[in-house]
Amino acid sequence: MKKIAWIIPIIVILIGSGFYFMNKTDAVEVPDIVDDLEKSPSDEGSTPPEEEPDETNDDGETISDGLPLEPEVTLEDGEALTITQDLILQIGETFKQLGEENKWSVHDFWDDYSKPDYEVARPHLLPFSTEKFADSILKGILEEYYCSCDADFLPSHVFDFQYSVVEKSNDEFIVKNFEPVNLLGHGAYTMYYTVVLTEDGWKLDDWKKVLASEEPLHMSQDEYLNYYELNYSNDAFGKLTFVETIQMDGEDIMKYNGGTKEPSGMVDVHVFYNDEYKNHVGVSSASTANVRVDHLDKYNND
Repeated sequence: MKKIAWIIPIIVILIGSGFYFMNKTDAVEVPDIVDDLEKSPSDEGSTPPEEEPDETNDDGETISDGLPLEPEVTLEDGEALTITQDLILQIGETFKQLGEENKWSVHDFWDDYSKPDYEVARPHLLPFSTEKFADSILKGILEEYYCSCDADFLPSHVFDFQYSVVEKSNDEFIVKNFEPVNLLGHGAYTMYYTVVLTEDGWKLDDWKKVLASEEPLHMSQDEYLNYYELNYSNDAFGKLTFVETIQMDGEDIMKYNGGTKEPSGMVDVHVFYNDEYKNHVGVSSASTANVRVDHLDKYNND
């Protein structure tokens, strides 16, 4: 009877545990993978989805991620430079021709001459300039241009130093060109020209001058020799031979270069020997201005 007494509780415990685990198993959620398999198309006989055609806007340009793609720029750099030079040349020739035909002068003491009239000049300038540029920059130049003086009113159409296309699209571009110091002392600045495409063709829309004191040229001696040979190759100017490059303070250079503004700090000066005049001359690498160096003992030509 004692054995039966302690066996019965054990049997009760085992039976209770069995019911617990049976209920625990029933409570576990099993993913219904059968339904998922039935929803998936089989590889055999399935048709791949058709690709969506590229969207285009009203101009026929392909749209990527909701934005129109940039059209390919077909304008060559050489073409942009030629267009710019021609526009500058045509504006200069127009100023000259208008002055001769209308006998314009800013001075009152010339007989039969009159003050320049922008309203007369305007239609002749618009083939080469936008209205905005003509009515602002060119109008201001016209009022001072006919002065019988050697002032530097219009930039040169000849590109000699470090000219390049800075920005470019199919309907607008920006060209820069450094203006070297000429025999009259003008120059020593970089010109930035903005040219735009209009219904009537390419036109100048803006230009900006930046002095060498703010944006130095950093000219090499070979660049200057090439420029000199192209522009001053006759016997009257003599042949130059490169000697060396020295450094001078920008403020000191301005004392010996005729007043051309130079950058602050030390500036490279290329020294050349002129075989015609038997002397040494320096050239600022920042501005192309001639710099006297005969105050230095080794270049004293006396």
